[in-house]
Amino acid sequence: MILIPLERKNDAEVPEELVCFLKFVKADIKERQKDFHNEYVRKLQEFIKHIKKNREMEEKYMLFEELLKEERETGRKEGLQEGESIGMINSLTMLLKNFGEVPESLQKRISEEKNLETLNLWFQLAIQADSLEEFISKM
Repeated sequence: MILIPLERKNDAEVPEELVCFLKFVKADIKERQKDFHNEYVRKLQEFIKHIKKNREMEEKYMLFEELLKEERETGRKEGLQEGESIGMINSLTMLLKNFGEVPESLQKRISEEKNLETLNLWFQLAIQADSLEEFISKM
């Protein structure tokens, strides 16, 4: 292990390149952005910028991946819900056909309904109804 003292009494006793490097190491984040008029320090600054840029890109990519994952999950849930709604619409229509011919206006109203809770409620009403008219009156 090599220890390099950051505090010096006389900069003339130390090579200029080392003095610049030590000033860079000792500097805070804001001060490290300034020009130290030294090629080695400039390379370090560029390397640090490159690392930060890559980290930012990685973070953006990870955020993008997370958003895509959420979108896929949302799409999957919406697809499942849509599938359930279609199944409930078909079941309700078949159940109502037991009462006879289902009017087109009622078929349209049922097929346009997307709320699964409403469709479930209508299905329960259809099961309990004694006629198509009773079902329509309770909708």
